Amino acid sequence: MRSELAKLLSVNPELYDLRTIVDEVASRPQLSLYQTLYELYTVRELQKYQSEILTLQWKRIYTTNYDDAVEFAYQKSGFNAP
Repeated sequence: MRSELAKLLSVNPELYDLRTIVDEVASRPQLSLYQTLYELYTVRELQKYQSEILTLQWKRIYTTNYDDAVEFAYQKSGFNAP
């Protein structure tokens, strides 16, 4: 994440820690920290194995919630998330 945010600032990510880079991105009105994180962590497509597993109707499913793969798959298949 540090590298991706550093690209927005055109700086070397090795020169700053993540907190410093995040603070700088957040302080610039022309940059959207929210939009950048949304683009990095929103699923646009699934791998074949993910789609296959998620075609099953699970009673419960646990995720780390760092992306929305399960929600994406369920929306495509018409399932309601448990």
